[in-house]
Amino acid sequence: MRSLKLVLRSIYPLLCAAALLLCGCAADEREPIYNAGVAAYEANDFETAYAYFVAADGYANSQEYLDAIEEYEQLYLTAVEEFNERRYEDSRNTFSAVSEFGNSQEFIDFIDDLKSLYEEGLHLYNEGDYIAARERFVQSCGYGSADAYIASIDKMEEFYQSAFDMFNQGRYAEAIELFEAIGVNYRGSYDMTSYLYGLLETQSILLSDYMEAYIESNAEAGIAMQYLLTDINEAGFMLSDSNDVMFMGNTDERGFITQISFWISTSLAEEAGDDGVHAILAHCIRALNIDMLSHGDTVSGMEEYMAGSATYGNFRFELTYDDAGFVILTAVYLYG
Repeated sequence: MRSLKLVLRSIYPLLCAAALLLCGCAADEREPIYNAGVAAYEANDFETAYAYFVAADGYANSQEYLDAIEEYEQLYLTAVEEFNERRYEDSRNTFSAVSEFGNSQEFIDFIDDLKSLYEEGLHLYNEGDYIAARERFVQSCGYGSADAYIASIDKMEEFYQSAFDMFNQGRYAEAIELFEAIGVNYRGSYDMTSYLYGLLETQSILLSDYMEAYIESNAEAGIAMQYLLTDINEAGFMLSDSNDVMFMGNTDERGFITQISFWISTSLAEEAGDDGVHAILAHCIRALNIDMLSHGDTVSGMEEYMAGSATYGNFRFELTYDDAGFVILTAVYLYG
Protein backbone atom coordinates (compact mmCIF):
# COMPACT_ATOMS: atom_id res chain seq x y z
CA MET A 1 0.00 0.00 0.00
CA ARG A 2 1.54 3.27 -1.14
CA SER A 3 1.33 6.29 1.15
CA LEU A 4 -1.26 8.88 0.20
CA LYS A 5 1.45 11.49 -0.30
CA LEU A 6 2.98 9.30 -2.99
CA VAL A 7 -0.45 8.84 -4.51
CA LEU A 8 -0.94 12.59 -4.69
CA ARG A 9 2.48 13.01 -6.28
CA SER A 10 1.66 10.43 -8.94
CA ILE A 11 -1.65 12.06 -9.84
CA TYR A 12 -0.38 15.64 -9.62
CA PRO A 13 -1.07 16.31 -13.33
CA LEU A 14 -4.67 15.16 -12.86
CA LEU A 15 -5.10 17.46 -9.89
CA CYS A 16 -3.70 20.39 -11.83
CA ALA A 17 -6.14 19.76 -14.69
CA ALA A 18 -9.02 19.46 -12.27
CA ALA A 19 -8.02 22.71 -10.58
CA LEU A 20 -7.97 24.54 -13.93
CA LEU A 21 -11.43 23.25 -14.74
CA LEU A 22 -12.73 24.42 -11.40
CA CYS A 23 -11.28 27.96 -11.55
CA GLY A 24 -14.06 30.45 -11.80
CA CYS A 25 -16.70 27.72 -11.82
CA ALA A 26 -19.63 27.44 -9.48
CA ALA A 27 -19.26 25.15 -6.49
CA ASP A 28 -21.80 22.63 -7.82
CA GLU A 29 -19.61 21.98 -10.86
CA ARG A 30 -17.30 20.06 -8.46
CA GLU A 31 -20.09 17.62 -7.89
CA PRO A 32 -19.05 15.12 -10.64
CA ILE A 33 -15.54 14.96 -9.19
CA TYR A 34 -16.96 14.50 -5.72
CA ASN A 35 -19.34 11.77 -6.94
CA ALA A 36 -16.43 10.01 -8.63
CA GLY A 37 -14.63 10.11 -5.30
CA VAL A 38 -17.62 8.64 -3.48
CA ALA A 39 -17.90 5.86 -6.07
CA ALA A 40 -14.19 5.02 -5.72
CA TYR A 41 -14.49 5.12 -1.93
CA GLU A 42 -17.45 2.71 -1.91
CA ALA A 43 -15.50 0.44 -4.26
CA ASN A 44 -12.65 0.45 -1.70
CA ASP A 45 -10.36 2.17 -4.20
CA PHE A 46 -9.10 4.57 -1.58
CA GLU A 47 -6.12 5.86 -3.53
CA THR A 48 -8.34 7.04 -6.39
CA ALA A 49 -11.01 8.30 -3.99
CA TYR A 50 -8.43 10.32 -2.10
CA ALA A 51 -7.30 12.00 -5.32
CA TYR A 52 -10.87 12.88 -6.33
CA PHE A 53 -11.73 14.30 -2.92
CA VAL A 54 -8.62 16.50 -2.98
CA ALA A 55 -9.65 17.68 -6.47
CA ALA A 56 -13.21 18.33 -5.21
CA ASP A 57 -11.68 21.20 -3.26
CA GLY A 58 -13.87 21.06 -0.18
CA TYR A 59 -17.11 20.22 -1.94
CA ALA A 60 -19.79 18.85 0.39
CA ASN A 61 -18.17 16.51 2.95
CA SER A 62 -15.04 15.83 0.88
CA GLN A 63 -12.87 16.71 3.86
CA GLU A 64 -14.62 14.12 6.03
CA TYR A 65 -13.82 11.48 3.43
CA LEU A 66 -10.22 12.65 3.31
CA ASP A 67 -9.97 12.48 7.08
CA ALA A 68 -11.46 8.98 7.09
CA ILE A 69 -9.05 7.74 4.42
CA GLU A 70 -6.08 9.24 6.27
CA GLU A 71 -7.29 7.56 9.47
CA TYR A 72 -7.50 4.25 7.61
CA GLU A 73 -3.98 4.72 6.35
CA GLN A 74 -2.69 5.45 9.83
CA LEU A 75 -4.38 2.34 11.21
CA TYR A 76 -2.94 0.34 8.33
CA LEU A 77 0.58 1.63 9.03
CA THR A 78 0.12 0.83 12.72
CA ALA A 79 -0.96 -2.70 11.83
CA VAL A 80 2.10 -3.15 9.59
CA GLU A 81 4.36 -1.97 12.42
CA GLU A 82 2.71 -4.42 14.84
CA PHE A 83 3.16 -7.18 12.27
CA ASN A 84 6.86 -6.42 11.86
CA GLU A 85 7.21 -6.54 15.65
CA ARG A 86 5.55 -10.00 15.59
CA ARG A 87 2.63 -8.71 17.61
CA TYR A 88 0.42 -10.78 15.37
CA GLU A 89 -2.81 -10.75 17.39
CA ASP A 90 -2.66 -6.98 17.83
CA SER A 91 -1.80 -6.60 14.16
CA ARG A 92 -4.71 -8.74 13.05
CA ASN A 93 -7.14 -6.76 15.18
CA THR A 94 -5.87 -3.51 13.70
CA PHE A 95 -5.96 -4.82 10.13
CA SER A 96 -9.50 -6.06 10.76
CA ALA A 97 -10.56 -2.51 11.56
CA VAL A 98 -9.47 -1.49 8.03
CA SER A 99 -9.89 -4.85 6.29
CA GLU A 100 -10.88 -3.20 2.97
CA PHE A 101 -7.93 -0.84 2.96
CA GLY A 102 -4.99 -1.73 0.74
CA ASN A 103 -3.81 -5.34 1.22
CA SER A 104 -5.06 -5.60 4.80
CA GLN A 105 -7.01 -8.75 4.01
CA GLU A 106 -3.84 -10.43 2.72
CA PHE A 107 -2.15 -9.68 6.04
CA ILE A 108 -5.16 -11.03 7.94
CA ASP A 109 -5.13 -14.26 5.92
CA PHE A 110 -1.36 -14.62 6.42
CA ILE A 111 -1.63 -14.13 10.18
CA ASP A 112 -4.43 -16.71 10.28
CA ASP A 113 -2.11 -19.14 8.48
CA LEU A 114 0.63 -18.46 11.05
CA LYS A 115 -1.84 -19.14 13.84
CA SER A 116 -2.84 -22.44 12.22
CA LEU A 117 0.81 -23.48 11.94
CA TYR A 118 1.39 -22.52 15.57
CA GLU A 119 -1.63 -24.47 16.77
CA GLU A 120 -0.51 -27.49 14.73
CA GLY A 121 2.90 -27.15 16.40
CA LEU A 122 1.26 -27.15 19.82
CA HIS A 123 -0.69 -30.29 18.96
CA LEU A 124 2.42 -32.09 17.72
CA TYR A 125 4.37 -30.95 20.80
CA ASN A 126 1.69 -32.25 23.15
CA GLU A 127 1.66 -35.53 21.20
CA GLY A 128 5.42 -35.87 21.72
CA ASP A 129 6.39 -35.34 18.06
CA TYR A 130 8.93 -32.66 18.92
CA ILE A 131 10.85 -32.62 15.63
CA ALA A 132 7.70 -32.02 13.55
CA ALA A 133 6.49 -29.54 16.17
CA ARG A 134 9.69 -27.54 15.88
CA GLU A 135 9.27 -27.32 12.12
CA ARG A 136 5.76 -25.90 12.54
CA PHE A 137 6.91 -23.44 15.17
CA VAL A 138 9.65 -22.20 12.84
CA GLN A 139 7.11 -21.83 10.03
CA SER A 140 4.82 -19.82 12.33
CA CYS A 141 7.42 -17.03 12.39
CA GLY A 142 7.33 -16.32 16.10
CA TYR A 143 3.57 -16.50 16.55
CA GLY A 144 2.53 -16.80 20.20
CA SER A 145 5.16 -18.67 22.22
CA ALA A 146 6.73 -20.35 19.19
CA ASP A 147 10.22 -19.05 19.93
CA ALA A 148 10.07 -20.37 23.50
CA TYR A 149 8.99 -23.79 22.25
CA ILE A 150 11.81 -23.82 19.69
CA ALA A 151 14.32 -22.99 22.43
CA SER A 152 12.88 -25.77 24.61
CA ILE A 153 13.14 -28.34 21.82
CA ASP A 154 16.68 -27.20 20.98
CA LYS A 155 17.62 -27.75 24.63
CA MET A 156 16.20 -31.26 24.43
CA GLU A 157 18.29 -31.91 21.34
CA GLU A 158 21.39 -30.60 23.13
CA PHE A 159 20.86 -33.02 26.03
CA TYR A 160 20.08 -35.81 23.57
CA GLN A 161 23.29 -35.34 21.59
CA SER A 162 25.38 -35.05 24.77
CA ALA A 163 23.78 -38.24 26.08
CA PHE A 164 24.73 -40.09 22.91
CA ASP A 165 28.27 -38.77 23.20
CA MET A 166 28.45 -40.30 26.68
CA PHE A 167 26.89 -43.52 25.40
CA ASN A 168 29.46 -43.82 22.62
CA GLN A 169 32.21 -43.36 25.20
CA GLY A 170 30.72 -46.12 27.34
CA ARG A 171 29.83 -43.68 30.10
CA TYR A 172 26.39 -45.12 30.64
CA ALA A 173 25.62 -43.50 33.99
CA GLU A 174 26.32 -40.04 32.58
CA ALA A 175 24.28 -40.87 29.47
CA ILE A 176 21.33 -41.94 31.63
CA GLU A 177 21.55 -38.70 33.62
CA LEU A 178 21.47 -36.62 30.44
CA PHE A 179 18.62 -38.59 28.86
CA GLU A 180 16.59 -38.23 32.05
CA ALA A 181 17.37 -34.51 32.20
CA ILE A 182 15.38 -34.08 28.98
CA GLY A 183 12.26 -34.68 31.04
CA VAL A 184 10.14 -36.10 28.20
CA ASN A 185 10.37 -39.00 25.76
CA TYR A 186 12.40 -37.15 23.15
CA ARG A 187 13.37 -39.20 20.09
CA GLY A 188 13.07 -42.47 22.00
CA SER A 189 15.06 -41.28 25.01
CA TYR A 190 12.93 -43.42 27.38
CA ASP A 191 13.85 -46.58 25.47
CA MET A 192 17.51 -45.56 25.46
CA THR A 193 17.41 -44.99 29.20
CA SER A 194 15.93 -48.44 29.82
CA TYR A 195 18.51 -49.98 27.52
CA LEU A 196 21.34 -48.18 29.30
CA TYR A 197 20.15 -49.29 32.72
CA GLY A 198 20.47 -52.84 31.42
CA LEU A 199 23.98 -52.18 30.16
CA LEU A 200 24.92 -50.45 33.39
CA GLU A 201 24.11 -53.58 35.37
CA THR A 202 26.79 -55.49 33.45
CA GLN A 203 29.28 -52.67 32.84
CA SER A 204 32.89 -52.59 33.95
CA ILE A 205 34.59 -49.33 34.98
CA LEU A 206 36.91 -47.03 33.08
CA LEU A 207 40.47 -47.14 34.35
CA SER A 208 40.45 -43.36 34.81
CA ASP A 209 37.23 -43.59 36.86
CA TYR A 210 38.69 -46.41 38.92
CA MET A 211 41.68 -44.24 39.85
CA GLU A 212 39.40 -41.38 40.91
CA ALA A 213 37.21 -43.74 42.94
CA TYR A 214 40.24 -45.30 44.65
CA ILE A 215 41.53 -41.87 45.68
CA GLU A 216 38.03 -40.96 46.90
CA SER A 217 37.77 -44.16 48.94
CA ASN A 218 41.13 -43.34 50.55
CA ALA A 219 40.36 -39.65 51.00
CA GLU A 220 40.79 -39.66 54.78
CA ALA A 221 44.25 -41.26 54.50
CA GLY A 222 45.26 -38.96 51.67
CA ILE A 223 46.39 -41.82 49.46
CA ALA A 224 47.59 -40.80 45.99
CA MET A 225 47.93 -42.91 42.85
CA GLN A 226 50.19 -42.74 39.82
CA TYR A 227 50.92 -44.52 36.57
CA LEU A 228 54.07 -46.62 36.53
CA LEU A 229 53.70 -48.13 33.09
CA THR A 230 51.01 -48.11 30.43
CA ASP A 231 52.64 -49.98 27.56
CA ILE A 232 52.99 -53.49 28.99
CA ASN A 233 50.89 -54.49 26.01
CA GLU A 234 48.33 -52.77 23.82
CA ALA A 235 45.87 -52.22 26.65
CA GLY A 236 47.93 -53.03 29.75
CA PHE A 237 48.64 -50.76 32.69
CA MET A 238 50.63 -50.66 35.92
CA LEU A 239 49.83 -48.30 38.78
CA SER A 240 51.09 -47.65 42.28
CA ASP A 241 49.66 -45.77 45.24
CA SER A 242 51.60 -43.85 47.88
CA ASN A 243 51.59 -46.94 50.15
CA ASP A 244 53.35 -48.95 47.44
CA VAL A 245 50.29 -51.05 46.64
CA MET A 246 50.65 -52.01 42.99
CA PHE A 247 47.89 -52.42 40.41
CA MET A 248 48.36 -54.30 37.13
CA GLY A 249 45.76 -55.19 34.56
CA ASN A 250 44.18 -54.76 31.17
CA THR A 251 41.48 -52.66 29.59
CA ASP A 252 39.39 -53.06 26.46
CA GLU A 253 39.65 -50.75 23.46
CA ARG A 254 37.44 -48.16 25.19
CA GLY A 255 39.48 -48.09 28.40
CA PHE A 256 37.21 -50.29 30.54
CA ILE A 257 38.95 -52.62 32.98
CA THR A 258 38.73 -56.30 32.01
CA GLN A 259 41.12 -57.49 34.74
CA ILE A 260 43.02 -55.82 37.56
CA SER A 261 45.34 -57.31 40.18
CA PHE A 262 46.15 -55.73 43.53
CA TRP A 263 49.71 -56.50 44.71
CA ILE A 264 50.66 -56.15 48.39
CA SER A 265 54.30 -56.77 49.25
CA THR A 266 55.38 -59.06 52.06
CA SER A 267 56.79 -56.15 54.05
CA LEU A 268 53.56 -54.14 53.73
CA ALA A 269 51.46 -57.18 54.64
CA GLU A 270 53.56 -57.86 57.72
CA GLU A 271 53.43 -54.24 58.78
CA ALA A 272 49.67 -53.95 58.26
CA GLY A 273 48.66 -57.35 59.64
CA ASP A 274 45.64 -59.31 58.45
CA ASP A 275 43.13 -56.59 59.37
CA GLY A 276 45.26 -53.96 57.67
CA VAL A 277 45.56 -56.08 54.51
CA HIS A 278 41.78 -56.49 54.49
CA ALA A 279 41.34 -52.74 54.86
CA ILE A 280 43.76 -52.04 51.99
CA LEU A 281 42.14 -54.59 49.68
CA ALA A 282 38.66 -53.30 50.60
CA HIS A 283 39.63 -49.92 49.13
CA CYS A 284 40.92 -51.66 45.99
CA ILE A 285 37.69 -53.63 45.60
CA ARG A 286 35.34 -50.80 46.55
CA ALA A 287 36.77 -48.53 43.84
CA LEU A 288 35.34 -50.96 41.25
CA ASN A 289 31.88 -49.62 42.22
CA ILE A 290 32.22 -47.02 44.93
CA ASP A 291 28.47 -46.47 45.29
CA MET A 292 27.75 -50.14 46.00
CA LEU A 293 29.02 -50.52 49.57
CA SER A 294 30.77 -48.50 52.23
CA HIS A 295 34.39 -49.31 53.03
CA GLY A 296 33.34 -50.95 56.30
CA ASP A 297 30.79 -53.20 54.58
CA THR A 298 33.38 -54.15 51.96
CA VAL A 299 35.84 -55.12 54.72
CA SER A 300 33.12 -57.30 56.28
CA GLY A 301 32.88 -59.36 53.10
CA MET A 302 36.62 -59.60 52.50
CA GLU A 303 36.96 -63.27 53.56
CA GLU A 304 34.41 -64.26 50.92
CA TYR A 305 36.03 -62.09 48.21
CA MET A 306 39.45 -63.55 48.94
CA ALA A 307 38.01 -67.07 48.90
CA GLY A 308 36.46 -66.41 45.50
CA SER A 309 32.99 -67.20 46.80
CA ALA A 310 31.51 -63.72 46.38
CA THR A 311 31.40 -61.13 43.60
CA TYR A 312 31.53 -57.39 43.95
CA GLY A 313 29.58 -55.56 41.29
CA ASN A 314 30.53 -57.18 38.02
CA PHE A 315 33.83 -58.71 39.17
CA ARG A 316 34.89 -62.03 40.66
CA PHE A 317 38.15 -62.54 42.56
CA GLU A 318 41.13 -64.88 42.68
CA LEU A 319 43.74 -64.86 45.48
CA THR A 320 47.31 -65.96 44.72
CA TYR A 321 50.85 -65.50 46.07
CA ASP A 322 54.02 -65.17 44.02
CA ASP A 323 57.52 -66.45 44.80
CA ALA A 324 58.51 -63.08 46.27
CA GLY A 325 55.70 -63.30 48.80
CA PHE A 326 53.35 -60.75 47.25
CA VAL A 327 49.69 -61.09 48.18
CA ILE A 328 47.85 -60.82 44.85
CA LEU A 329 44.09 -60.42 44.61
CA THR A 330 42.89 -60.36 41.00
CA ALA A 331 39.50 -58.93 39.96
CA VAL A 332 38.17 -60.38 36.71
CA TYR A 333 35.30 -58.75 34.80
CA LEU A 334 32.39 -61.18 34.67
CA TYR A 335 31.20 -60.22 31.19
CA GLY A 336 34.54 -59.92 29.42
